[in-house]
Amino acid sequence: MSLNSPIGIAISASGKSTSNNDTQINNDGKIEANRVGTGTGVAGLYINYGKIHNQSNGSVEVELTGGNNNAVGLFGTNGSEITNDGTVKVGGKKIFWYFRACL
Repeated sequence: MSLNSPIGIAISASGKSTSNNDTQINNDGKIEANRVGTGTGVAGLYINYGKIHNQSNGSVEVELTGGNNNAVGLFGTNGSEITNDGTVKVGGKKIFWYFRACL
């Protein structure tokens, strides 16, 4: 997965962030992310050194209309925290509803 892939919402902390509390995505609605061309990779929510909270009313739907590889619902890097209290639906060939990379 790279930032060259379609992403519903992506946020990256600034170089001045001192804690992953400084950058957050709080979803209480519906996020849909689908690739409409060739290629691989798509993510619903992406955070770099922060927090994702998919709240109880939150819905993340990724790659439900296609069969592309490497679909990820909730993606975090660099010490990010991910909490899912809502719904995450992921389609495609190689799927993850949650992925946290330690980069």
